Amino acid sequence: MDTLWKLSAAGIISLAYVIPFFGEGKRLRDFNYIKIILIAVVWAYISILPLLGEVSIHILGMITLERFLFIFAITLPFDIRDLAIDNTSRLITIPKMIGNKNTYRLCTACMVVGLLALALASKLSGAENFYKHSYLIFIIYLMTFGIIRLTKGKSSDYYYSGLLDGTLVLRGIMLWCYISVL
Repeated sequence: MDTLWKLSAAGIISLAYVIPFFGEGKRLRDFNYIKIILIAVVWAYISILPLLGEVSIHILGMITLERFLFIFAITLPFDIRDLAIDNTSRLITIPKMIGNKNTYRLCTACMVVGLLALALASKLSGAENFYKHSYLIFIIYLMTFGIIRLTKGKSSDYYYSGLLDGTLVLRGIMLWCYISVL
């Protein structure tokens, strides 16, 4: 039952993201700037649920920050791709506000800070085996950085839903394989 309560907050946000609960038929995703922040918050929160009560609040905070920044970085190119659609609905997004070039720079900054947060979480843990798989995360980050760069000028769903979203699956598979070998 405790897990259900922990998941309910993410569920409510997810429902409000797609169902028009607000005046004039608005969904959460229809409010300026909030779309990708909500995605990153929900994914980061869901991914740290198994760690609640297992690690210190400081380590949990660094891991949450790392996951938020990773999701945020891979979601920003979707907003670049959707600029024309968002313009017709008058939705103001980060790429519309700062431009495509600066949005890609923001992706890079998120990736760098995410890796630093991961390194800090590992250092704070003090446990030799905690986040021993950090080098795998580093490889995933490098691959993701390359995939983000590949999306420049592309609009195909293969690049976005396949490659960018696929980095989440790749991350899970690589970590699962690593843990299974131990």
